[in-house]
Amino acid sequence: MHVIILLLEFLAVWAVAGWVIRRWTDSWVVAIGGGFIAMLIGGAILAAVINATSKGESDDPACRQDLRCWAEEYQAKAERACRPEIEDLAPIDVRWDDEFLLDEFSKFKWADEAAGTVMYFGDRVQFQNAQGAWVRQRYSCTYDPATETVQRVRAEPGRIPSS
Repeated sequence: MHVIILLLEFLAVWAVAGWVIRRWTDSWVVAIGGGFIAMLIGGAILAAVINATSKGESDDPACRQDLRCWAEEYQAKAERACRPEIEDLAPIDVRWDDEFLLDEFSKFKWADEAAGTVMYFGDRVQFQNAQGAWVRQRYSCTYDPATETVQRVRAEPGRIPSS
């Protein structure tokens, strides 16, 4: 969802800057190029602001007690840490779904509530088997936000039930 919003903001900056530059000049090339440069600069500033404000750690102590809040707070970090570990489970080759707007994990639960570890689940990867066929896998990754480490990963053929 964040990616869609970011792309829309980039396009809005490009369109507005292009329109403003077009009013000053009589060249569409200059307007499009200027809008593109403004989009890049605005995007860099926006990315810096987002990065500075989203540390991945909640200041709210109630978040630590709420599974949804805690899991969503650390999901991006868990995805970055878990993805290579999941890929290492593939016997031959691996490919992820091309739907880049979707999260790699669709479900989560406490692995150890007292320790704050979360087990994330997903099914957006395929492993190639010995016959060359691609087989969808459901996988889990236990992530510890305190140490920012992966504790355990597993994968098996199939999809996560939709319930």
